[in-house]
Amino acid sequence: MNIESVTLTAKRWFQKTYGNTYHTVVLQYVKDGKPIVLRSGIHYGYGEQYNQTALDLFCAQENIENPSNQHGNKKYYYLSQFCRENNIVFFNNCYDVKRQRELDK
Repeated sequence: MNIESVTLTAKRWFQKTYGNTYHTVVLQYVKDGKPIVLRSGIHYGYGEQYNQTALDLFCAQENIENPSNQHGNKKYYYLSQFCRENNIVFFNNCYDVKRQRELDK
């Protein structure tokens, strides 16, 4: 895997009416000299759930299986953990936005 660094940019929006949190993810990295940009749709999840969404997006793009341990849980939960264990520099940017429409911008 010839990836030196991965930049994760996430946006979170808190829906006050129902108390739900949603997020979107943009991943940027260069593989074999080619820039790659991945974008997720809007996902439910609070806290650092966006980091899990980023891992799922990255693994799907790179055809990486997230190996399971003996209990059937994923070995990696966050993209940051995957990058750390594979010596890939990881940059994490998360912004809270006020309106749902700002998730797509």
